Amino acid sequence: MHAALPRDRYPAPPCCRVGTSTLIAAEPAPDDEAAAPKALAPGMANPTAIPAPGASGSTPDAALATPSPHSATHSAPSPTAPATSPPARQPIPAESTAPAVPTGAPASPGGGPAGLSDTAAAHLTTLGLLQAGQAVLILDATLRIAHASAGFEHLFGYPAAESLGRWPNELLGGPHSDPATLASLRRLLRHPQQWQGEELLYDRAGQPRWASITLIPLRDGRHRRLLCLLSDVTSRKMPETLRQRALDALTRDAPLAALLDILCREAGRIAPAVALAVFGPASPETWTEESTASATPLKLLAAPALSTPAALAAATAPPAPTLTSLTATLTDSRELADWSGYHARLSNAGYPASWVGLLSGSDGSPLGALVFHYPNADARPDELQLRLAEVCQPLCTLALERELARSRIHHLAFYDPLTRLPNRRLLAAQAGRLIAQVARARAPLAVLFLNLDRFKQVNDTLGHAAGDTLLRETARRLRESARGGDLLGHLGGDEFALVLPQADALRAAASAERLLAALACTYPLNGITLTPTASIGISLFPEDGQELDTLLRHADLAMHQAKNGQRPAVHAIHFFRADMNRLARERLALEIALREALAQPEGLQLHYQPQVRLASGVLRGVEVLARWRHPQYGDIQPARFIALAEECGLIDRLGLHMLDGACRQLADWRRRGLAVPAVAVNLSAHHFRDPALPAQIARLLLQHGLQPADLIIEATESVMMDSDGGTLDILHALHRAGLRIAMDDFGTGYSSLGDLCRLPISELKLDRRFVADLAGDDRALALTDTVIRMGESLGLSVLAEGVETEAQRRRLQALGCQLAQGFLFARPMAAAEFEQWLGQRAEKRPR
Repeated sequence: MHAALPRDRYPAPPCCRVGTSTLIAAEPAPDDEAAAPKALAPGMANPTAIPAPGASGSTPDAALATPSPHSATHSAPSPTAPATSPPARQPIPAESTAPAVPTGAPASPGGGPAGLSDTAAAHLTTLGLLQAGQAVLILDATLRIAHASAGFEHLFGYPAAESLGRWPNELLGGPHSDPATLASLRRLLRHPQQWQGEELLYDRAGQPRWASITLIPLRDGRHRRLLCLLSDVTSRKMPETLRQRALDALTRDAPLAALLDILCREAGRIAPAVALAVFGPASPETWTEESTASATPLKLLAAPALSTPAALAAATAPPAPTLTSLTATLTDSRELADWSGYHARLSNAGYPASWVGLLSGSDGSPLGALVFHYPNADARPDELQLRLAEVCQPLCTLALERELARSRIHHLAFYDPLTRLPNRRLLAAQAGRLIAQVARARAPLAVLFLNLDRFKQVNDTLGHAAGDTLLRETARRLRESARGGDLLGHLGGDEFALVLPQADALRAAASAERLLAALACTYPLNGITLTPTASIGISLFPEDGQELDTLLRHADLAMHQAKNGQRPAVHAIHFFRADMNRLARERLALEIALREALAQPEGLQLHYQPQVRLASGVLRGVEVLARWRHPQYGDIQPARFIALAEECGLIDRLGLHMLDGACRQLADWRRRGLAVPAVAVNLSAHHFRDPALPAQIARLLLQHGLQPADLIIEATESVMMDSDGGTLDILHALHRAGLRIAMDDFGTGYSSLGDLCRLPISELKLDRRFVADLAGDDRALALTDTVIRMGESLGLSVLAEGVETEAQRRRLQALGCQLAQGFLFARPMAAAEFEQWLGQRAEKRPR
């Protein structure tokens, strides 16, 4: 048998409350009512004595109205009893199911059970109702037990000697027995009908049991009796009850804590000897990391039975236990290393035994723990409690998985999944409340807009996975560097925002410096060491804006100003200025105009600057230069619109526009017999990271009927010195295709003789700054001579840019420079003007 349990710890089921029917029912025939004996009073010295018929004492009505001896001190109605009675069960007509005693049976009791006639007893036996394994009670005309089968003793633990002559409620009733049942049963006997139901009963040890009960009125001649059939449905009814309560709470959309509290309380009523607790991850966001979920520290989610402050403090005190080594089977916490500290704390708080079981999700991932606490050190889960654990585990899992789904939805809606920082939506909500607070307090506030420098280069060269890793590391450093009250969010890509309460300009600048210093620490990534840098724009409340959107937009403008004005590899901080709005509007308008220009064949004009051989003055080729004359903005400098194309992602289209236009123009000159040996086009660094570049150039040459030698590709020294291996691969592919490659602005970078040897170049273009200083700077003269000698030794031609005077031309020719271009020979010209220039040169040439 199970351990004895206090009967007053479990609430009366609906069918045991006022206005409903229970099994404790029997009635004599109407003419026998006057002889019905009175019930035993609580606390009688001989509770098993059977009063003689007609003896004075309690009536059956009193028997039902008096609590059983088990609960003499608990006669108060259940606090959970409803204020109004539920509707009574509908009886089942006896004609359809009740066994009938055969016609002609003896009118007087015979030798069968409970005084039934032999014929009636034989008939019940034939129906299988008096078999040894069936729990059967037969109540006599006084409503006392006249017969109790061996199956009844097996189910409830009462031997026949203790059962006979007792009213059923004395044996099976608890603190919530219904005193109004007799009236219902009288009606049942007067109008013979069968009744079926499920009730909460108690066995001899005080263990609550749900029983399925069938009451059948019997008439054996003029004697009326009540046949009671019982079967244990606890294993079905217990999960039904718990499940129903849990589903009701889920239907009401109860919070996780409330739902688990209901489950723990219901479990405690079923098994009062155990104090149930449920644990889950301390941080809901960690539920998404299944790889680390088992090591996640747990926190107490529900434990209503741990009612003492000491026990609750012990359950929530650090160090928190984890899910490591847990299984679904309840395990003694003393055998779990991660739970040893928890066991020691609970032992000191009055629960020296605790058994722990794992709560696993539908996919097998660990979610939490179910803990049974006992006030006895030697206690261990019994059969009922093990069954209770089997029922509670899936219900708790359902509640935790629902919370997990809510947490995931919340994080998808309000957090960036990569960095786990608040996204723009959540940041706006948090910042809106913060701005309202500082506005009421007339306090300052600052918004910082941070953008990583050269992040696109990391993505392009090391891959997007490396870029994601860098973003996560950036988020971690920013989170660690921010103050407690600061708001931090990830706006997308490589952009972050911080909202700093109580921060004026001085404090905002100091915070920006601190953040940049944290970012500047080196970080190993994919075998290389990065030194991240960033640019920060700052806007101030209230002078730069009253709302977050305005403050963010102004901080963004300031950030772009900082990025444009900074030197390479140096952090930059810039405060917003009012004129930045005008500049931003102009930039946006210019970007739109540039897109429109690139969409039209003649949107951008190509100009051509001749390149000549110094020794003979013969044309070697032309460099193609883009020019843009806008109808509204006028002539726009190349440095401005090329930088804009880089910023807004139009540089690829600009480069292809120039390549296509140059090839088309050269083919046209060739068709018309104009002697132009080659065209040179300068491409940006971005083009040399595109593996499709060699194929695009080959397609253009084929389309316009040109040979690879007709096109010279120029790239700056810094582009060629790019550490990205892909750039070098593309240069070699172009060289193998027969194109000539020139290193532009040579002398401004850090290339060495060894670098030049490994590069597939055919020409060095001497930077115009050296040419400008030839006349008065001996160092410039020495460097120019060195470059020319280096070119000769490597078999490379050298072209001097920016030649503007005859003195510069003579000095370069004397040094051995072969090629030159500059205003001395011609300015960049449109195609028609260049053709005129060619014609004039042809006329001056000696015949």
